[in-house]
Parts: sequence; C-alpha cells; structure tokens
Amino acid sequence: GGGGGGGEGEADEGGRRRGGERREKRAPLDRSLLKGVAANSLGGVQLLLLESDELRVESDEAAQLRELAASVRAWRSAARAALDAPSPSEEELAGLLQQLSNIPVRLRERGEIQRSLASKRWLLSRRPALLSALEAARPSLEEVSGLCDEAAGLGLGQLPEVLQAAERAAAAEKWD
Repeated sequence: GGGGGGGEGEADEGGRRRGGERREKRAPLDRSLLKGVAANSLGGVQLLLLESDELRVESDEAAQLRELAASVRAWRSAARAALDAPSPSEEELAGLLQQLSNIPVRLRERGEIQRSLASKRWLLSRRPALLSALEAARPSLEEVSGLCDEAAGLGLGQLPEVLQAAERAAAAEKWD
C-alpha cells in the first residue's frame, strides 16, 4: 500500500527493496562460475541467487531458495559442531540425518555423519557383544569374525578388543 511508484521488487534511491530489504550492489555474475557446479548443491543454489540478484528478480522461488540456503548453512553448522564434539549422542546424529532428509541439496557431510552414526551405534550395541564373545570360553568364530569385519568397515579395526578378537579368530581359522 501507498508510497511512490515502482513495481514489486524495484529499489528506491537508497538501494532498498519494498519491504525494507537492503540489496547490495554486486558486480555482474561471472558465468564461468556456473561450469561444473551442480544445481542441487549449495554452491548451485547460491549461484542461482546471485543470478536472481543480478537480474533484480524477486519471486517466491527466489525467497524459497534463500530459505533453503539458510537451512543448509544452519544444518551444516550444527553438523560440524556435532562431528567436532568429543562424543555426540546417537539421537543428535540421527536428528541431523532426519533434518538432512528434508533438505533437497547434496552435501558431502551426509556421508560423514552417516559413518559417525554407524560407528556410534556399533560402539553402543555391537562392542558389548564382542566383549562378551571374548569372555566366552569358546566364542563362535562366525560371530567374532562378523563383529571384527563390521568394526573394520567402520574404521574401528584398531580398537584393542577388535585387534584381540581378530587375532583369536585368525588362530581359530588355522585350527579349522
């Protein structure tokens, strides 16, 4: 309502868009930046937003892309904090994966968090099974080998109990 002319999205003399949103003047978009950037990556979203800004286009789609970029940055920050924490909770990691499933953007952190979650789960549930098998007089070779393989696949093969179990499994295989 009210106010001087100009259509939606036009800037006034102070560089403000309707609604008070301040827009910085930017250099024209270097098209070479678009080469090799997947549209479904954060970089691709950011390039689309730069192009939208260059064209001075304000649309619902551009607003949605801005929200998406903000969500991705917030998720990425939370994911990095969780991965840097000495022992993130399984619930926190699972929550980050759930949030990520609602973000339609490719992120390299996804694999890292999935591996971290799988390792955490192994340590919480499978490690006690391995320790119990090691305490048994005659543990199942199949069970011990399977647990060792799982641990190795998660990068946990150097845990003392895994090394001990692998040695026992190797010795048992020689007897078979």
